[in-house]
Amino acid sequence: MDDHAFLENLVQRYRNNDISDTELEVFFYLLKQGKLDQVLDTQLEADKDDIINGNLSEKPESRFFSRSGRGLFLIVGIFLVVSTGWLLYTYRVHAYHFIFGDNIARLTTAKGQRIWLKFGDGSVVYLNEGSTLLYPEDPVGKQINVELLEGEAYFDIANREVSNFFVLTKGIRARLPAGSALDIRAYKYLRMTEFSVVRGQASLVNDSSFDMLGIELSANERATVDMDSGKFTKTNIVGTNAIAWKEGILVFDQERFATVAATLESRFDVKIAFESESIKETKLSGKFLLSDPLADILDTLARTHHLHYMLDQNTVILKSKE
Repeated sequence: MDDHAFLENLVQRYRNNDISDTELEVFFYLLKQGKLDQVLDTQLEADKDDIINGNLSEKPESRFFSRSGRGLFLIVGIFLVVSTGWLLYTYRVHAYHFIFGDNIARLTTAKGQRIWLKFGDGSVVYLNEGSTLLYPEDPVGKQINVELLEGEAYFDIANREVSNFFVLTKGIRARLPAGSALDIRAYKYLRMTEFSVVRGQASLVNDSSFDMLGIELSANERATVDMDSGKFTKTNIVGTNAIAWKEGILVFDQERFATVAATLESRFDVKIAFESESIKETKLSGKFLLSDPLADILDTLARTHHLHYMLDQNTVILKSKE
């Protein structure tokens, strides 16, 4: 098989949702390099002509093409951007929003609410309060793609070889192999996103370019990305602490006071001010019940970290003890 025939076959297998994991990695690599542009141009032009002439035959449901009337929208939408490889690539990464048509579901939790969701392969997602998840009601093919738009979720992936679970959040796509478990915390008010592996492994990919970020995580490791600078840091953690919220427990494990304050501000609808910037960098640890009142949490943190606080209506002012 010559190179052109190989590329044609690879694209066709991708469109028919009959592509292996290894082939999928090759497909995305070649797509990024622009080596699939000519083949895609040819096939998409042919599909467009078939639709216009009414000759499009029944095809298997694929990742990015629908048999319904929405198929024209998808094909034309992809055709419009195919001339610029990176735009096509970005479109394809996000396109699963359209793959399932009316079967894409949106799950949102209110403050104080925690729920769980089980997929057909046995994988379970636990959603923390104030979170929003997009997911397919009826996943197509061998993989499941979901997007955590906001909040925190724990992904407990089934221990099956057929399970391929991908989570997109804040521009980062996490790949979770069978049997792995990952907690993602991505609240806007934190100005950072955390990926904490509780079991197994996870790899992180840049959603806009599909480049590997060089972040491979194992159990009890965490990758944190600063949403302002884009900088990544990798640390060792106690994985079970990251999911204590599932049991109604609030855990701070060597976290910056600025992060702790942001969490408390959101939870208790207060404003926390610092007397000095240095206090923000103080590392705090503590374990509380989610039902504990703010005063009890502040009392404990202040007493164990040599701090003093004053409460003025809805504003908490933190100071160092003299």
